[in-house]
Amino acid sequence: MQPKFMVVSLGKIIKVVVGVLVGAGIIFAVINLFGGGESKATYAPGTYTAEIILQGSPINVEVTVSRNQIENVALSNLNQSQEVFYPSFSSCIAEVSKEVVANQSTDFPRSSAYPVSEDIILQAVDKALAQAKK
Repeated sequence: MQPKFMVVSLGKIIKVVVGVLVGAGIIFAVINLFGGGESKATYAPGTYTAEIILQGSPINVEVTVSRNQIENVALSNLNQSQEVFYPSFSSCIAEVSKEVVANQSTDFPRSSAYPVSEDIILQAVDKALAQAKK
């Protein structure tokens, strides 16, 4: 019986190595896309509230969030006497909501005509966002 020799060319070895690397890359990509690569949510979706007390009555600052972003900031329970004595709150909330949603944070350059009201509202937004964080 004669010994059998296997002749392998360098071209075949390179093709096998490249095939194995491509296959491993595809498997890695599939795992990251569909399995382990899922991004963790920043917030638990929902609407969260924080209270501000004006004239002994509460005003709720409502912050609506999805998994990874702030959707809206609004005031609720603002009664007529509070609107009369604190007009800056109802005037300021639209600007604050726009800035918080655009920046996805309460940390943005202040340009409000109502800096005190803005700071009070932003503190309440921070409290609501703390509730929303996972």
